[in-house]
Amino acid sequence: MTKFIIGLTGQVGSGKTFAANQLCNHIDFEYIDLDKIGHDLLTKKDVISKLCNVFGHQILDMNKINRKTLGDIVFNDHLKLDQLNLIVHPLIKKETQLKINATTKSTILIVGALLEEINLISICHKIITITASEKDQFKYLGKKKKIVKHQKKIKFYEKMADFVVLNDFKKEFIDKFIILVQTLIQENLNL
Repeated sequence: MTKFIIGLTGQVGSGKTFAANQLCNHIDFEYIDLDKIGHDLLTKKDVISKLCNVFGHQILDMNKINRKTLGDIVFNDHLKLDQLNLIVHPLIKKETQLKINATTKSTILIVGALLEEINLISICHKIITITASEKDQFKYLGKKKKIVKHQKKIKFYEKMADFVVLNDFKKEFIDKFIILVQTLIQENLNL
């Protein structure tokens, strides 16, 4: 069976996860959330050990990675963020590949702001970038506000995309997104 892989990307707070969750109500697909994979990796003993070697045991709370403490370290020092990414990005890519290989579903949606940085663009047949105004994004960022200064500019995401969808945080955005994905799947089936 040939698997059709769509990458869904965009800046933090643009609505990627919301759009993917809404899509689940309309289409049967394998949903690979890169943030979730990254968070799950932080619970693995070998990853905890590597991170403690680099960032010290202050990142632990009851033998588990305290994501807030780790975030405070890496989002205040670009070199520390690079060190974290060197450890976790290859592991996220490997876990993503395992999920792709294991699924019996023909359509796969990989969701994450870091598709390019994790080297997953080349395995995607189509890339959709979700954009939003800075004002709207900022309203929905919550705890992720400290990430903003480390993310790529919107032009970076638009340049890699086959399709760009503007999230105006209205229902029509979701309708457009769902129709786009349904169309891409149908076109792939017709090949």
